[in-house]
Amino acid sequence: MSPVQPAPQQSAPQAEATPSPAPQSGVQPDVQPGASQPEERFTLHHSYIWLGSVQILIPVLIAIMVSLGGSFISVIAEGIPTGEDAEMALALGITAVVIILVMAFIIVGRIIGYKFTWYTFSPREFNFYKGIIFKSRTHIPYQRVQSIDQKATFIQRLIGVCSVTIETAGGSSNKATVIPFVDKSAAEYIRREIFVRKQLMEQGYTPEQARDYLAWQTYQQQVAEYNQWQLSQGGVPIQPVPMPASVLSPSASDRSSDATYGTTPGVASGVNPGTTPGVIPGVAPDAIPTTGNVLDAPANFANDMRGIFGGAEINTGQVTYSYGLTNSQLFLSALCGKSSTLMAIFTVIITAVSFLGTLADFNFLTEDDIIAAAVSAVHSELLPALVIPMIVSALGFVLIVWVILLIGTCIQYAGFNARRRGSRVEVEYGLFSHTFKGIDIDRIQSVEITQTLFQRLIGYCTLAYGRLGSVTSDSSTSDDAALSAMIVHPFIKKSKVDEIIQGLTPEFADYAHPDTRVAPVARRRALIREGIVQGFGFWALVVLTIALIQIGLLALDLSNPAHVDYLVAQALYMGALGYLYALALIIMIVEFIGALLWYKSAAFGLDYKYLTITSGHYTTRTVSMMRNKIQYGGTKTNPLQRRAKTVTLMARSAAGTGGSTERLIDIRQADAERWMDWIQPGGNKVCADATTPEVAPTVEVAASLTPAPEATPAPAPEAAPAPAPEAAASTDTEMR
Repeated sequence: MSPVQPAPQQSAPQAEATPSPAPQSGVQPDVQPGASQPEERFTLHHSYIWLGSVQILIPVLIAIMVSLGGSFISVIAEGIPTGEDAEMALALGITAVVIILVMAFIIVGRIIGYKFTWYTFSPREFNFYKGIIFKSRTHIPYQRVQSIDQKATFIQRLIGVCSVTIETAGGSSNKATVIPFVDKSAAEYIRREIFVRKQLMEQGYTPEQARDYLAWQTYQQQVAEYNQWQLSQGGVPIQPVPMPASVLSPSASDRSSDATYGTTPGVASGVNPGTTPGVIPGVAPDAIPTTGNVLDAPANFANDMRGIFGGAEINTGQVTYSYGLTNSQLFLSALCGKSSTLMAIFTVIITAVSFLGTLADFNFLTEDDIIAAAVSAVHSELLPALVIPMIVSALGFVLIVWVILLIGTCIQYAGFNARRRGSRVEVEYGLFSHTFKGIDIDRIQSVEITQTLFQRLIGYCTLAYGRLGSVTSDSSTSDDAALSAMIVHPFIKKSKVDEIIQGLTPEFADYAHPDTRVAPVARRRALIREGIVQGFGFWALVVLTIALIQIGLLALDLSNPAHVDYLVAQALYMGALGYLYALALIIMIVEFIGALLWYKSAAFGLDYKYLTITSGHYTTRTVSMMRNKIQYGGTKTNPLQRRAKTVTLMARSAAGTGGSTERLIDIRQADAERWMDWIQPGGNKVCADATTPEVAPTVEVAASLTPAPEATPAPAPEAAPAPAPEAAASTDTEMR
């Protein structure tokens, strides 16, 4: 089938076809960027009706079958009672009618809802309409969009549709807009349209100029496809239309105050003809590192298939940096994942409970029977014969569950790919179900490096970017796709972190490294705090010791046979307490070791625009935040800290659904003063010597970009007092 000649003023995709505009014939192509064009409605994919109905019908039918299951089972087991055939037939008929009516109601509701659900692209914002009786219209300004994610279940992936989640910077009650049942081409078009418009407007273009530029770019693509077909058929190609003068460069008068995010380093401030906005020059496509694993081939095959109704792929921009997971990284990510570890612990607990339930099945009724059975178990070695098979069974069951979890996690991370595309970072993964996450660079709140104990031993870590979490507009609970951190590498060597950050986000490549340790007294305070005051093992030992003392204080007559039997049971009871005592002692030792590990890793660092905090026990977490992303900062002390001359550092960012506060306990007072000087408003302040925190000098940077006349600065008074707690509190309030 031959392509048709492009039509004029075609700036938006056809709603029912592929998201790229379909060329039309018979009209000489023309572009009038300044012409007023009506907003085109884009409806959802028709799977919204039939697949959505099936998703609703399945739980409804299950609920009906469960409610009527007992009656059907009794009829099958006992038969229909004599004389009740008519009543039973009537009940079955009514049930069938109810099921049919429910199905019809759901299907009709989805059909009507489909007619009242659509989205549009206006010059300034994305609009989403839905609702039959209670109508809603969601306005999403392009410049407020922080990320656009996609998620598809296994069935949706086969069909070629997904759910698109648009997240905005909305604060603590941030709401995400979910557009369900969008085919893959439409999802890619939504992502390209919103992000390109957003970047153009931040660079100073008016909304109308951004719209006209996209219309011209789409028209150029149509002309290229049409000319390619004409040349293959021996025809005469048509001449492309040059970019209109109104969108060649942004006007200074058109720049809005919303464009204060600044131009990303390496991104051109204007858009030249023949280029795609948001492309970072300097990295050739053949220089992109390539990594992969055995599951990438089937995952890439599934991506290329795009499903039954996926449509043609839409170019969303040039990729300048990309990487995947090697076989070892994929396996270690699954092996050390939180889900597998927690599931293994849960399995051990369930197995222990089952073992106790098995012992309870002996149905000992009297105290004499319990004592006799306990004594017999000890002397006849019956107890080891019961315990050893249970332990072996538990370990085997844990191993089987762990292997299943390993396979599931590997399938989940199959096809993992993280990349830099224009001014945003994208991550996608999944073999059966597919997840895509994309976030604009200016919406990244922090860089987070997490190390579990096993990762610390072998020198690996997990790299993530802090982001604003959100909840869906139809739910009050957080979704997995809207967590506060977007993992860009689940298992990477610690020495390779800077390389990954440089490739994905060169804007964060010069983040501060934590080089200022906590106060020496923090070690003693951590041992007391973690091992005693907040320690579970210590207080468990106290309770068990009290129980042993109470047993030892019982006065029993050894010449009395009844008391002797009781002493045997008492000895067994004390043996059980001994095991618990040993377990509590182990827990206390683990908590003390955790306190020492915290002291060894706890540190922070400051430079001209970054704050980095490292803290944690067996799992350490390093968070680096830009100064302009910190909502407020402050310090906090209690009487014991003031006596030890230490301070708690606090810095809050917008990451997460309600923001997140990073804390570092027991830093020196001089370091706290340096932190408050760095964070206080009224001009940028830079730490002059980060390696000598005791001196804590600061150098103030001039707020104006115009060089000041050379002059000798007035020296600060030598007797300037250190900031008092009241001053710190007022600074904290100002930062809010």
